[in-house]
Amino acid sequence: MALRKMELHNILVSRLRAQSDASEEICNLIGEQTDGLVTERTFREEMARFRAEYLGEMNRHLRWLLTAGIALGGAMIALLTLIVTRL
Repeated sequence: MALRKMELHNILVSRLRAQSDASEEICNLIGEQTDGLVTERTFREEMARFRAEYLGEMNRHLRWLLTAGIALGGAMIALLTLIVTRL
C-alpha cells in the first residue's frame, strides 16, 4: 500500500502540479478509506475457506445420514428375517 501511495503522490505532484503537502494529505485520506476494502485475492481466499468449511460440514452430515440409514436398514432386515423365520 505504501508503494501505491508514493505512486499517487508522484502523479499528483508531477502531472497535476499539486503541492507536496496537499498531495501527501490526499494520499493519506485515500489510504484510510481503502484500507478496509476487499481485494479480489482476499475475496477468493475467503470464498475458498468458506467452501472448504461448507463441504466439510456437508460431508459430516452425509456421513451421519449414511450411518443412520445403514443402521435402520439393518434393523429392518433383522425384523423381516425374524418375521419370516417365525412363520
